[in-house]
Amino acid sequence: MTPAHVLSQRNLTRDLPIRSPDRDRHHPIQLFQNKATPPVTQKTYTSKRSAFLFSAIACLSTLSLGCSDAPSVGTVEGTVSLNGKPYDDAAVMFLDSTTGQAAGTDIGDGGQFALKDPIPTGTYNVYLAPRTVPMEEGSPEAVKIDESVPEKYWNETTTDIQAVVSEGENSVTIELMKS
Repeated sequence: MTPAHVLSQRNLTRDLPIRSPDRDRHHPIQLFQNKATPPVTQKTYTSKRSAFLFSAIACLSTLSLGCSDAPSVGTVEGTVSLNGKPYDDAAVMFLDSTTGQAAGTDIGDGGQFALKDPIPTGTYNVYLAPRTVPMEEGSPEAVKIDESVPEKYWNETTTDIQAVVSEGENSVTIELMKS
């Protein structure tokens, strides 16, 4: 009997109609006709149990890597003024240059604005952008920038206005000054 044969001769010949006259040799058809499975041993059971436990621990540890405390956030509302007068002909943008987190909204009547969603706490560069223009059928309209506002306020890298957003509610006053 060769080591390649996993099943014992007794298991091969017990349920089969074909029997080899020589009990030490297996008939080739016997190998394919036998539907018996090897008995489950303690070693097999322990191996499967260990593999299952290892897989479960690996899955749980992988899932726990994605779990972390949510960052603290704050809501932002405020006013924008140009030389002391309410300004509403633009959108106000907030950009955290260390994380890339950004948010913005159109400035409403009286220079009032409120960001729609809370943003992570941090220090943000505040700058202006053109107002949101609804898309209409036909050709797109060119974006218009109010030239009465100094150019430095229209770019996130040149603005000198910063706002610190803390956890909870934040009220921000943005003062734009002509040079």
